[in-house]
Amino acid sequence: MTTRLFGLLLVAGCFTPVAEPCRSPTRCRPDGGEASCSVGSVRQCGSAIGICKVGRQTCGANGTWGRCIGAVEPGVEQCDGLDNNCDGVVDEGVGKLCPLQKGVCAGASAGCGDAGDVCRAAYGPSYQVVESACDGLDNDCDGIIDRSAPVNVSQSPGVVSRAPVAVRAPGSEATLVMYEEGSKIVSRVVGADGTLSEAVAPSTTVEAATRAWAPALAVNGGLVVAAWAEETAMATRVVVATLDPATGRSNLMDQGAVTAGAFVNVVQVAVAVDQPTSRLMLMVLSGTSVFVRAYAATLPTPMPLFGFDALIQGRNLTVSSAGGGFFSFGIDNPDGRTMRGFITPSSGVHFDRDQPMGQSTQLIGLGDGGLVSGHLAGTGMSKRVTVERCTLTSDDVSCVNPVLLNAPSDSSALRVSAGGLAAWQDGVSSPTVTQCWVDRPDAGQSLGPGRRPAPVASSSLASVFFDTESVVSATVSTDEVYLVRSCR
Repeated sequence: MTTRLFGLLLVAGCFTPVAEPCRSPTRCRPDGGEASCSVGSVRQCGSAIGICKVGRQTCGANGTWGRCIGAVEPGVEQCDGLDNNCDGVVDEGVGKLCPLQKGVCAGASAGCGDAGDVCRAAYGPSYQVVESACDGLDNDCDGIIDRSAPVNVSQSPGVVSRAPVAVRAPGSEATLVMYEEGSKIVSRVVGADGTLSEAVAPSTTVEAATRAWAPALAVNGGLVVAAWAEETAMATRVVVATLDPATGRSNLMDQGAVTAGAFVNVVQVAVAVDQPTSRLMLMVLSGTSVFVRAYAATLPTPMPLFGFDALIQGRNLTVSSAGGGFFSFGIDNPDGRTMRGFITPSSGVHFDRDQPMGQSTQLIGLGDGGLVSGHLAGTGMSKRVTVERCTLTSDDVSCVNPVLLNAPSDSSALRVSAGGLAAWQDGVSSPTVTQCWVDRPDAGQSLGPGRRPAPVASSSLASVFFDTESVVSATVSTDEVYLVRSCR
């Protein structure tokens, strides 16, 4: 069928509409089609949520929007406190590894933003801040089995902490330590789990003194006794107090201390107590003279049981309870010989007839009726730690079978604990601390940089305190007191 309209012939079923040509100078594409944007126009693009930032798009000559310039696009969500994928939620669906990843802490993780307590729980029940379990595991996650990393006990940046002395708290694996801190002395308790009590002055007399130094500690039975030197406006004196083993603070009236006597130029104080017989032994090094006082009580009394002044010349004092009211002692003689002996309540001082050459002399009661003698034999760079088992006779000390614990070295500051643990300093300009059980001379361990060790031992655990006065090292801070614990 055809239709004639205005002179045109239209054939039904064959008509195809033709689009109207684009005639706009700004909205037409080159191919004549309609553009999606106006050429040259600009708009924002992207997101402003989370870490994302908006950018700018420009409409190109072809009538389409160009690339988004300057925008920060969404990324993969990370554990960093940010909304990395720009969905309005921070740190969703991700976690992080805990700081410690060695030993029993391997693989421990926590959610983002979790507090340290979450990681502590993630480390598991075998984790310990200060290793002491002796279970064949790396409990403190430092990469070393059955030994702790050095623990900063003093935590006193900017103040010199030095000269620690320590004893095991009665009936526990906790240790009580005293040390000089600046011009005073402080004490604190390190729990069996490594927790630290508050650092406190051992008595109110220390708080009132202008200076306190030369701390000494002794333990016997359930009694902890401390002694130290104090300087006041009136005098320099040595005082004694019994301490609460849970706090390190005096448990005497008004948390005070008892004066043992006035002294000048106090260099060192040593103390020992025998609780069953109510005996106290006090030794004071004043200059190069050793003053000795024995008391028929566990605190100084106005009238000592006996005493003598300046009878001995020496240095490096140690005194220890040997049981039954007897006390053993060690002193370095000025002529380079060891001076060891014992003191009895009835007959006074008895010296060992055999006085070998050496220094850092001590004769320590082991608590089982036996004694161990220790000293540094040799001179200069060739000193060796020498220990001997000893017994007391009626008027002499008998020591046999000397054992050498180290190779020749520039050793000093030897100390032997009542539990049979020896520790000493090697070197002077870059000193390190070494420990060794006296019955295991092949098992010495270097504990790293440090000076003036103070060993404490139980049947299974060694605790060695030391200071880092003037020590420069990447592993310890300068002028602090540290502790390393290890298993026997």
